[in-house]
This record gives sequence, structure tokens and C-alpha cells, in this order.
Amino acid sequence: MKKLVVLVAATFGVAHLVRRKQQERPAAEVWREATRAS
Repeated sequence: MKKLVVLVAATFGVAHLVRRKQQERPAAEVWREATRAS
């Protein structure tokens, strides 16, 4: 159960970072990094 909470929190954190970084970099690059990390 705790793992699920952490996963949801991480997902929201990543989504927030992606939204912020999209102004600096293309979304494809951010996606590549996110998929590599997971």
C-alpha cells in the first residue's frame, strides 16, 4: 500500500518537472529521460 502512495507521488512529481522543463527542452527528450529512469 505504501508503495502505491510513493508511486503516485513520484508520478505527480515527474509530471510537474516535465511541465516545467517543456519550456526549456522538447517533450521527446524529457520523455526519453523519464522512461530511462523508470
